[in-house]
Amino acid sequence: MHKMLGQEAFTLNHYDFAEKTAEPDEEIWKEFLAIPEIMEWRNAEFQIISDTELRKTIHGINTSKSVGQSQLIGALSKINEVSVQKTGPAFVYCYTPLNSEEAQAPDIKILTKNPFGDPE
Repeated sequence: MHKMLGQEAFTLNHYDFAEKTAEPDEEIWKEFLAIPEIMEWRNAEFQIISDTELRKTIHGINTSKSVGQSQLIGALSKINEVSVQKTGPAFVYCYTPLNSEEAQAPDIKILTKNPFGDPE
């Protein structure tokens, strides 16, 4: 399946596999993806791919003008850290200035204060 779908296969769930392959039964895919050896192999392969993408992003940082790229690198680095204790979901908040077109969009709301309260 991974040879047929390439790297995309590491981002698919059982519904996606049923839609994109000759096996249309989601339950069969769900059972297959739950096999410990399959889970371990997919996780190891995904780790290699994500590490490589992180390195590519870091490599291109000198020529990038992206405001959020350094924040993305930080977030991706945190995902790859090995931690004994996970303490809930991880959220990445960032400020990205609006360009002139975005600032004029009718669905944009510019906040003038911290929506989460002042830090203590």
